[in-house]
Amino acid sequence: MRMRTYIDIWNTAEGVERIEIARRMESIGMHTIAGRHDWYFDWSNDKEFKETVSKVHHVLKGSGVLYRTETLTDDQVAQRGERIAQFLLPV
Repeated sequence: MRMRTYIDIWNTAEGVERIEIARRMESIGMHTIAGRHDWYFDWSNDKEFKETVSKVHHVLKGSGVLYRTETLTDDQVAQRGERIAQFLLPV
């Protein structure tokens, strides 16, 4: 079964700029989404999930941001009707 984990990020003026967070997240293959979450990744087994969450933690470490995750099944994702965004942050 495919799953999707969403990542929501909160940053403060004391941390790195939001555009830097976008660069870091994109560098590890995270996708932006139009809707209630900031980023997401899809996975299908525990190993894949753990490796990706570890990458997220590593690229955000030292950035001054807080983050949370929420995981849904493919069926739950389809019910929400969210769409993939090309890039939501101003350049």
